[in-house]
Amino acid sequence: MPTRKRFEFLEHTADAYVAAYGRTLEEAFENAALATFEVMTDVEKVELKVEDDVEVEGH
Repeated sequence: MPTRKRFEFLEHTADAYVAAYGRTLEEAFENAALATFEVMTDVEKVELKVEDDVEVEGH
């Protein structure tokens, strides 16, 4: 099964022009955030160095 495209960068004179996709509005916004992060960061050079588990309880 092919993976779904999360976002794509489109040609434009602006700093960044992105089309984000998702099955829900929430997923589309999540993918837009990933695209924004990719504009700011070379994600190919980022590696996991610290991983923590956090438990939160709300009332």
